[in-house]
Amino acid sequence: MKKYGRCRGKGGVPVRTNAELRPSRLFHSTWEYVKKSMLTILRAYMMYKPLKTFTYFAVPPIVAGLMTGFRFLFFIARGRSGGHVQSLILACTLIIIGFLTFMIGLVADVIAAKKGNCSRTSSIMREERSMMQCTDRYKKKKPTAGRHGRKKLLKKTAKENMENREILFAKFNKS
Repeated sequence: MKKYGRCRGKGGVPVRTNAELRPSRLFHSTWEYVKKSMLTILRAYMMYKPLKTFTYFAVPPIVAGLMTGFRFLFFIARGRSGGHVQSLILACTLIIIGFLTFMIGLVADVIAAKKGNCSRTSSIMREERSMMQCTDRYKKKKPTAGRHGRKKLLKKTAKENMENREILFAKFNKS
């Protein structure tokens, strides 16, 4: 199979492509690929913005429940409430489903916040541990100034450790 392409207005360049040997095993159709991609995108969005996502999922049942409830109230105001109890049950069910969906979003948002705090804390602890190991190596070196020089050196490294901790905690509180 030969195709000819153009290269900046000059003559054509032959381009060969291989023939299709078998159907693809990845996706059977374009729509299958689109469907799987949409699910992956939705899953990632739900992971990083759970409250917003679950609020979007909660709004339609709540709105439908409120509309059905107003329909029931309209029939009561007109004096024809008999036989419309199903509308009231449906309205209550939809509102409860929407409320529970929103509550799941709140719980997921709290879990995501805790996960972020835990990861930040563990990274700070890792940084602090590596600094402590560096200062421990520094402490193990024997000072040349005798006994009093060693005490000054230990005080100096302890002071540096405290300053480094204050810097790390300031970084943590900023983010």
